[in-house]
Amino acid sequence: MNKNQSYINTFSLFFAQAFGMLNTFVFVFIGGLVFSNLKHNSIEATLPFALVVLGTALAAYPAKTFMEKYGRKNCFIVIAIFASLAIALATVSIQQGWFWIFCFASLIIGVARYFMMQYRFAVSDGVSEKKSSQFVSIILLGSILSAVMGTHVVDFTKDLTHTIYVGSFFALFVLSLIVIIALFFYKDIPVAKTDPNSINDAHLEAKTITKNFVPTVILSTCSYFVMCLVMVAAPLQIHEITHFSIKETGSVMQWHFIAMYLPSLFFHRISSWFGNYKVIALGIILFACSAISGLFLEPTYAHYLITLICLGTGWNLCFIGSTVILRESHLEKNKLKSQATNDFYVFAFNVIACLFAGKLVYTLGWFGINLIAIAVVAIMAISLMTILINVRARQAV
Repeated sequence: MNKNQSYINTFSLFFAQAFGMLNTFVFVFIGGLVFSNLKHNSIEATLPFALVVLGTALAAYPAKTFMEKYGRKNCFIVIAIFASLAIALATVSIQQGWFWIFCFASLIIGVARYFMMQYRFAVSDGVSEKKSSQFVSIILLGSILSAVMGTHVVDFTKDLTHTIYVGSFFALFVLSLIVIIALFFYKDIPVAKTDPNSINDAHLEAKTITKNFVPTVILSTCSYFVMCLVMVAAPLQIHEITHFSIKETGSVMQWHFIAMYLPSLFFHRISSWFGNYKVIALGIILFACSAISGLFLEPTYAHYLITLICLGTGWNLCFIGSTVILRESHLEKNKLKSQATNDFYVFAFNVIACLFAGKLVYTLGWFGINLIAIAVVAIMAISLMTILINVRARQAV
C-alpha cells in the first residue's frame, strides 16, 4: 500500500470515529434521561442504549458479507448516511414523544455502530504488524474528541427547543454529516493473499492458533461486558439515585470517555516495552480497582470519578490489547469471519449488560453492579492465563 494512502486512511477514519462516536456518548449520557421523560419509568432507562448494542450485534455477520462483496468504503459511507437519517428520526421522535420510533432509530444507529467498530480493522489492512497497534490507537483517539465535544454539545443545545434534548439530537445530526465527508477520503486496501506454506508449517502452530482464539474472544467479551454494565448504570446511579446535578454527571461521564481512549496515545509504545500480555494484565487490575472502589467507597463525586476512570482505562488496555492479539489467533484467510465472530459475541453480551443495567442498579444497587463486575473480571484473568499457557507451550516446541 502507498505510504501516503495509509496515513490518509488513518486520519480519514480518525475523524469518522471522532464524530461517529458522538452517537454512543450521547446515548449513554442522556439516552436514559430522555426515556425517563417520555415513559416516566426509570427501569426502562437503559433500553435505548441496549437497542444500540443489539443492532451492533445483529450487524456482525451480515456486515462481513456486505464488506466482502461491496468493499469496506462503500459500506462505511452508505451506513453513515443511514446513521444520519436515524439520528434525524430520533430527533423528531423526541419532539413528538414517539417512544417506539425512537427505539427503532436506536436499533439503526446500533447497526451503524458495528461498521464504525470496523475502523480499527480497516486501518490495519496493508500495514505491518508493528504499525498495527499504533494505527488502531490513533483511530481510538478520535473518541477522546467525542468525549470532549459530547458534554458541551449536550449542555449548549439541550434547551434550544421547548422539548428538552431535541436540540442535542439535532446538533448530533448536523455533526454526523462530517462522518460521511471524512469517509470519502478513505480507500479500500486489497487483502493480501496468504502463502499456503506460511500457515502450514506445523500442526501444533495451527492447533495453538485455534486454542488461543476462544480465550481471546472471551477476554474481549468480558472486558466490554464489564465496561458497559457499569457505564450504562452510572448516569442513573449518579444523577437519579444519588441526585448529583446533570453537570456533575456529565463531568464524570466525560472523564470516563477520555479515560477509555486517552491511553491509546501511549499504547503502542507501552506494548512495545512490556508486550501486549502485560498491558492486558494491567487493564484487568484496573478493572478490579474500579469494582473494588464501587464496592467500598462512599458515593461521592470523587468516588464516581475514580471508579469510572479506572473502568475506562482498564477497558482501553484490554480492548486494544485483545484486538492486536486477535490478529495472532486466527489464520489470515479467516480474518473477516474471525473478526465477525469476535464482535458478535462481544456485542451480544453487551446487549444483556445494557438491557439489565438499569434494572440491576435499582434492585441490587451500585454495590450489586460492582459485585457482578468483580466476578467477570475474575473470568478475564483466567482467560489471559489460558492464552499465556498456550503461547508458552508453542514456544517450548
